[in-house]
Amino acid sequence: MNCYNCAMPPGTLASQGRDVKIVVRAENNFKRDHKVTVWCCSDECAIQTAYQARYGRATHRAPISLNQFRSEWRIENAG
Repeated sequence: MNCYNCAMPPGTLASQGRDVKIVVRAENNFKRDHKVTVWCCSDECAIQTAYQARYGRATHRAPISLNQFRSEWRIENAG
């Protein structure tokens, strides 16, 4: 399983990586939001994945910057 954020394969890294639970938003009104556990290769990829899951892929529209999110979100909150 590759990293959810950067698609780095697990065998090429020195770290073990981290599992992160994210909420995948529904594409339309006929589907529901659902939680998914994804593997991220590092803490930085985990933070970026959680940020994109919360505010969407178009991060220029997010109400806070990635640096502000990084200071508020803790790795312990991943679950």
